[in-house]
Amino acid sequence: MKACSRCKQSKPLTEFWKDRSKPDGRQHACKECERSRKRNDHYKERYGISEATAKDMKEAGCRICGTHEGTLCIDHDHETGEVRGVLCHSCNLSLGHYERYIRINLMDSVNNYLKGGSDGRTKSAESGSL
Repeated sequence: MKACSRCKQSKPLTEFWKDRSKPDGRQHACKECERSRKRNDHYKERYGISEATAKDMKEAGCRICGTHEGTLCIDHDHETGEVRGVLCHSCNLSLGHYERYIRINLMDSVNNYLKGGSDGRTKSAESGSL
């Protein structure tokens, strides 16, 4: 048994990662505390928020469809880094495509296609340049 330096709980040695540089061959903090620290560091470094804030955001569900199912992603503006909220995997992918279509001015072509019109390539295909 060994006491974790973070949570102070006594745990079996198997609950500590191996570390040959330590006298007992194990890290000072237990695996659970190390995982929590790494998650917190990830959220701080990547998004500027704490793990607790990310957890609260995820508990609210996807900001677009409202689901709590599956993987929930922290959504952020890729230009400013500002966190916008949490999205499910499907909404996150859809938003990425939507932003791309707006950026390259394809929304009119997409809307026309969905209404049964030209797909934006018809004229090129007819002239043989496709």
